[in-house]
Amino acid sequence: MVNYVERLYAWFVIPWPLHLLLIFIVIHIVGLVGLSENIDGWNLFSSTFLQLFGGWFVIKTINDNLGVLSSTSIKQTLRDYFESVPAFKPKSITIQLKGASLSASTGVAKVTVSKKLKTTKEKIEFLFSEIRRLENENRELRVELVRKIDSLKSSLEDKIRYQEHDIENIQSKIVDTLVGGAKEEALGILCIFYSLLIPYVTSLIRYLFRI
Repeated sequence: MVNYVERLYAWFVIPWPLHLLLIFIVIHIVGLVGLSENIDGWNLFSSTFLQLFGGWFVIKTINDNLGVLSSTSIKQTLRDYFESVPAFKPKSITIQLKGASLSASTGVAKVTVSKKLKTTKEKIEFLFSEIRRLENENRELRVELVRKIDSLKSSLEDKIRYQEHDIENIQSKIVDTLVGGAKEEALGILCIFYSLLIPYVTSLIRYLFRI
């Protein structure tokens, strides 16, 4: 039983805040019956309130969507617009040229200077020594290259994880804003729509309750 009540409550609150429209309609109808001597004043108040409330909800939804999609707001947009009014007297423009420094690094080449080789044996020994030297240099280069690749790979993986986390947060915010914003915008539009139907609702209540 408790589980059913919890599931029923969770189902009931899904359309929130659209429940407010039903509350406003009930309050308006109760006011028509209870304030039958001043129906016109009550209708004027109700219509004004619903239009202002509905308009505020629509503007609030637009402002929230701007905050998520472009990190701005209606207030900031209006402020930027009025601050961008062209001045009557053109402002002087100062251009600063900053020098650019260019640095270049040059590789260090290892050069082996040997004495003049006379015999074939000396030449062969020299060639073998050069081969061993080149192999050692290549081994060092491979180790350094592998180290740099591992470091770069680790850095890229960290950046990818960070960006994936940011993307998930943005997607979640967009979904929450669009779903919640759609309900808020619907509430605002329905409040304005009901305010236009107030004269017809009043005629129906007068007919039903013989006011």
